[in-house]
Amino acid sequence: MSNTRPNAEDRREPRWRVSLPCRLRWTNGLKMDGQVVDITSTGCRVAYSGHDPRLGYLLLSFGNFDSFDAEIIWVKDGEAGMAFRPALHTAVLDHIVRSNPAE
Repeated sequence: MSNTRPNAEDRREPRWRVSLPCRLRWTNGLKMDGQVVDITSTGCRVAYSGHDPRLGYLLLSFGNFDSFDAEIIWVKDGEAGMAFRPALHTAVLDHIVRSNPAE
């Protein structure tokens, strides 16, 4: 993986701090911009401003990648936790972490 340090927590895999603009899109046409602030192969945390996004399935777009299927699991204080469906491939995660280090 990258030389970037993960967030220190007792988790199944480390969270990698990143700074990555993103767009959330629901099937009803609703869109919201945000910022991925940490990521693992199974999910990410997105910071946003404005109204809380609704829980459920959506498409998450960032970088030069196609959209990823994701599910918003939790929302709190301007952040949302998302699970990727399916998980990201290790090579994709490594590229994201190396290309978008936290500022």
